[in-house]
Amino acid sequence: MLEDNNVLEIEENKHSMLCYLAMRGQLLNQIELFDTLWDELLEQPMQYSWLRVLRINLRKLRSAIKILEPLLPLEAKEWLAFLKSTADNLGSIREYDVALKECDKYTAYQLEQQIPDLDKCQELLGLKKLLGNKRKEMTDAWLQTAKPGCIANELG
Repeated sequence: MLEDNNVLEIEENKHSMLCYLAMRGQLLNQIELFDTLWDELLEQPMQYSWLRVLRINLRKLRSAIKILEPLLPLEAKEWLAFLKSTADNLGSIREYDVALKECDKYTAYQLEQQIPDLDKCQELLGLKKLLGNKRKEMTDAWLQTAKPGCIANELG
């Protein structure tokens, strides 16, 4: 009976170790992917699609760290704080992207009308220019602090 318990315990430990290794591998993949996307965004900061994809992967990375937090070093809480701060900064920039996209949609709608309201189109162009300038200003401020590969460096 004692031998059966030992075999069961060994099997459970093997299973636990395999699960841990698989999840650790997933976390490392998330970090590597995020770092690649981060560097792409640094090279092309006005490329809206990079920001969107980066933010999606940031959420996945934060979730993976939260799940694995009990198995990670004590610095994991600091990592989560760093990633949360990064998410907040990128989220603010992304809000301008969404507003700009809505301006484009409404402008296209106005131009599709048989008798477009040119005053509204003109107002939308002014708003779009203002939003674009604000987005660039926020992006430039973010770029002052963002460093290539900083996620992997921060997460060690």
